[in-house]
Amino acid sequence: MRVVEIENYTITEVFVGDDERARGYIVTDKNNNEFLYFFDVDRTEFKLTSYDVKENSQQLIEQINLSEKWLVSDMYDFIKVINDGNIDGGPANQIQRIRYSYGSCVNGRRGVYQAHFFLGFQITDWVRTIDENSPTGQQATVGCNELYRLDRSISAN
Repeated sequence: MRVVEIENYTITEVFVGDDERARGYIVTDKNNNEFLYFFDVDRTEFKLTSYDVKENSQQLIEQINLSEKWLVSDMYDFIKVINDGNIDGGPANQIQRIRYSYGSCVNGRRGVYQAHFFLGFQITDWVRTIDENSPTGQQATVGCNELYRLDRSISAN
């Protein structure tokens, strides 16, 4: 079992049965050992499920094997990612986060894209952000000099 510390967090591998690879990761507060998150990496069904203890919420990301980060991260071996320093520039002090990016400005508007990050490592590809107010599921857009919203913690939803 491997354990790694990053910023204020301790990440510990979790094994199931005789598995040779970690099935999940427990994230605790390094200062008080408080259990904060659990991440289940299902490398057979290609799903990543996160559970936020404080918010009592979970999030499912499917088809993780299709992400460009799948092979680079040795199939989401988060301990290896952290030990190798393969952080994508996201804020490592935030456990799970959505970051936004923008397309080119056309006719005074630009499209909004989003990706999910775990401790600074990008775990999904950039995808179109769907406008929450659009009845037809249109992509969110903003003015050329506007922000859609600030990057946000997943649990803040």
